[in-house]
Amino acid sequence: AAFRLQAVDAALVAADPDLLDEFELSASVDLQVAAGPEYEHIGFEFGPGRFEANPSSMNESLAFREFVARTIDREAIVADVLGGRVPVLDTVVGMSWPSASASAWSGYTVDETVQADLLATAIEELERTTTSVDFATSTSLERTQIAGALLQRLGSAGLAVDIELLELGEFFRDRVLTGAFDIGEWAWRATPGPVGAVADLEARFSMLPEDGGYNFYRWGAEGSAESAVAVDLETRIMSLDGILDLEGLRDELFEIDTLLAENVIIIPLYAVPNSAAVWEASFEGFEHVADFPDTWNAALWHRTAG
Repeated sequence: AAFRLQAVDAALVAADPDLLDEFELSASVDLQVAAGPEYEHIGFEFGPGRFEANPSSMNESLAFREFVARTIDREAIVADVLGGRVPVLDTVVGMSWPSASASAWSGYTVDETVQADLLATAIEELERTTTSVDFATSTSLERTQIAGALLQRLGSAGLAVDIELLELGEFFRDRVLTGAFDIGEWAWRATPGPVGAVADLEARFSMLPEDGGYNFYRWGAEGSAESAVAVDLETRIMSLDGILDLEGLRDELFEIDTLLAENVIIIPLYAVPNSAAVWEASFEGFEHVADFPDTWNAALWHRTAG
């Protein structure tokens, strides 16, 4: 309200599509949109608790996970949910340390020529007689839209899709923390820098919840989709602390980013936008950067009128 009345020259803007549209269309307002440190993603559960949500869960099949990645339209999700204001996210490691990004998820675009074959391969591997997905997330507007997009895309590809929209606390308490979900959608906040990239990988893809970690996918846990790939990834992640030169660490993080994508452990969607608006005619020098306080370049601010 204060910004609309021009009581302030610049203000942070809530992630409200209608509000962003209003400021973007205004000739008087400079809307500055940056990709923030939080990112939305789709996660597969590999532990036995997933069968509570969906007795027909097929997450242990790489062919099935590739099918999901080749069926959902991430470009359309970003366009519908965010108006295309940020790009599709193709990295996990790169959210902490951009130079270590492999951009390996960029290869997963909608490909109707392989969808049927991938799904048939998964069904044959697992000897399934029914094919279904249980998708759980929280009730925010954006996540409701994502759920609707998945319902449409996966349903049209031949899966029975059950959507569970839960209050945020219930979703994490009763689904994510316990592993009682099939496929879920939530956000992580990336820790910046090389040290942050290592810490995030250890916490989210190695250390299980019972050990104080956040590997809510239970990738590599006993009774999960255990494989040589899971063991290799675990070994690589736990060896990162021993790499002392920055170039060697970047190379290894690049390889891990690639492995995460090749095995479709998760599917990144987009970095959550972080926006600010400025009255263009009366204020100059303001530059919104998501990773720093907005006063980072206050020495350059100046009024041009009023």
